[in-house]
Amino acid sequence: LSERDARDSERSISPLKPADDAIVIDTTHLNEVEVMAQVMDLVQKALSAP
Repeated sequence: LSERDARDSERSISPLKPADDAIVIDTTHLNEVEVMAQVMDLVQKALSAP
């Protein structure tokens, strides 16, 4: 997977990269519950924003 991701992100045409307005969550050291808690927190903040 890491080789594929590196190849895809380095290609000259349409490289794989996050959108300019993307929110990136580093899940490296998180379990599923911790990831979901972060996502839900972001959703709640977005829903309460003016």
